[in-house]
Amino acid sequence: MGIENYVIAREPNVPGAEVCELRASDSTDEIQIRTPEFWDTCVSQSLCVVTARELFADRLVGIGFLVGNFRHAELVDMTVHPDARRNGIGRALQQERLAFAQENDITYVSLTWDTSKPWLHPFYVSNGFRDVDFAMWHEDSLARTTAAASTD
Repeated sequence: MGIENYVIAREPNVPGAEVCELRASDSTDEIQIRTPEFWDTCVSQSLCVVTARELFADRLVGIGFLVGNFRHAELVDMTVHPDARRNGIGRALQQERLAFAQENDITYVSLTWDTSKPWLHPFYVSNGFRDVDFAMWHEDSLARTTAAASTD
């Protein structure tokens, strides 16, 4: 299958239960599944939510969020169902969120990536992102990230 078998769309009202189901499909993502209510809140507070659905089954197979404000936004929580990977869905989700940022003249667009998944770095670089040497995370966030990586 290729990207032509999926519908990529901005979907501001995707149900949290669908997000939970999609995130549960990735066995390495257990700590991030949360609850439908949690994801309902994330969806409602996002600047842009982009989904990938199977063309004929309308099954959610990918999602990505753009959060922040119209000065500085961050690409977060992108997930593609394991069965649908390697079809260009991740790239399409990235491009659609970046298109939203460009259409809305968002000055800064950033992301963080999980260094325990080294294949992500070249993917993000190929999408136009560059390493910045002055990024910092709060120590509580780093502790949670380290704990999540150790459960993989």
